[in-house]
Amino acid sequence: MVYKSYKMGSYNLHTIKTNRFKTIRMEIMFRNNINPENIVKRTMLFELLLESSKKYKSKRDLILKCEELYNANIYAETMKVGNEVVSAINYEILDPKYTDDLDLEEALKLPFDIIFNPDVIDTEFNEEKLETIKIRSLAELDALKENSKRYAISEALKAMDSKSVSSINILGDRESINRVNKSNIFQEYMYILEHDYIDIYVIGDINEDKIIDIVNKHQHFNTIKHHEVSLYVDNKVRTRINKVDAKEKLNQSQLIYIMNLNNLSKFETSYVSHIFNHILGGGSLDSRLYKNLRIDNSLCYSVSSNYSKYDRLMIISTSIDKDNIKLAKKLIEDAIKSMGANVSDEEVDIARQAIVNAMKVSLDSEHQIISNYFFNEIADLDLIDKRIEEYAKVTKEDVVNMYKKIKINTIYVLEGDQNGEN
Repeated sequence: MVYKSYKMGSYNLHTIKTNRFKTIRMEIMFRNNINPENIVKRTMLFELLLESSKKYKSKRDLILKCEELYNANIYAETMKVGNEVVSAINYEILDPKYTDDLDLEEALKLPFDIIFNPDVIDTEFNEEKLETIKIRSLAELDALKENSKRYAISEALKAMDSKSVSSINILGDRESINRVNKSNIFQEYMYILEHDYIDIYVIGDINEDKIIDIVNKHQHFNTIKHHEVSLYVDNKVRTRINKVDAKEKLNQSQLIYIMNLNNLSKFETSYVSHIFNHILGGGSLDSRLYKNLRIDNSLCYSVSSNYSKYDRLMIISTSIDKDNIKLAKKLIEDAIKSMGANVSDEEVDIARQAIVNAMKVSLDSEHQIISNYFFNEIADLDLIDKRIEEYAKVTKEDVVNMYKKIKINTIYVLEGDQNGEN
């Protein structure tokens, strides 16, 4: 695998040459600091670009074109990464060498046709297509609330600090979705083209010079950016735990713990925290949270912890009967405290091996390979070989010492109106 990066002025081009796949994948990434006022417009915009364009007037037209290109696949996504928002047009085609008539340039220019020739007349997007995206966005918002765990975590982050970037939901709310119109979403489109940092990744059994020529010919990014972007969020640490209770019509109650991670070294941020989280509740049926709540007390089907690196947070979540909330809190806090008392070499080895195995599996995915290089570029994430070496250095003493740097910020209970079966 050969990785090369090219500074092209208004954008960066990255090529990854490998013969491991029969496809060629391109990801065009737009990133900037989060603006809470514009996040909903941004999320909807990237869906709208694929809904219609000057060349592909309908979603069906685009699907038919992809079928012509041997079932090429194209989709958009927007995600929050700490203090930044990243939007991408992801595109995958069959390597032309496996066909008789697929032209590489014709295939690779499709995403640029969509980005630079939107369905716009007089600085306004197509209103009918925008309404389609609005309906879809509202449906996604309703689906979020139906997923009680995701909804509870979202509400818990708002309860932690409604002004924190960590509490922002890229789907927004009904009011913010309905405020988007054909004019202000065009303004957002122009702002992104002029102000976002652009990274284009292409992976496959490629000729790098040919890729450079094709991309340069069809891209029209023309502004060089110099403003600062930063990933890490500095969430406030509380002197007293914030305890919040809410109620919803749910079969089971949701219990969420949000914890700050304070003053971590780079090694702790990148490696020790992942091991700590895996042992606590992030990885397996052997986790301490699972043992305390499920195996020993049968309080839940599942309980997990999640390490949010760029938000400097760790989040524990579980679904329980409302009558068991008090006991579940005690057991969760017992599990957390136990991490500061004793961790075995075996636990560290199991966690390390699970994490390393997951990294090795990621090499079977073009998307995951691109993601690894992308975060190496923007977040100083070590590449996989280096990460494996660094994980080997984590000791049980490192993990135990992490406990001193973790502080419970918020305990959020979303109480259901009835008990469900465990």
